[in-house]
Amino acid sequence: MTKTDLLALEIRDCESGATFRMSVKAHAKADRVAGVHGGALRAEVSAARERGKANEALVKLVAAALGIPRRDVEIVKGGMSRDKVVRVAGLKASDLRRRIADASGGGPGTGPSTSEGA
Repeated sequence: MTKTDLLALEIRDCESGATFRMSVKAHAKADRVAGVHGGALRAEVSAARERGKANEALVKLVAAALGIPRRDVEIVKGGMSRDKVVRVAGLKASDLRRRIADASGGGPGTGPSTSEGA
């Protein structure tokens, strides 16, 4: 993910932390963060879109990538859609952006964000 990608990612502070948009593809080959597109963080999860499996996989992926507990990650909008709003509790927008940069391989300007097996 490049520095420009990170700057394009729309992250907002909220009462309990920060929110950002995600675009999610289910039934992918692996769980991974795949960059930024249209102001949203793109992710791919191997789980199916049935019975909330893909949403649970997304929460696990985001928590692992950011190094935070799963309980601090919540899908607050778009539970039935590929376009979602995710809230991360306890982090300000600036801290969240820094963690996303770190997860991308040590900072802005590096390659793929993160990869986690299914």
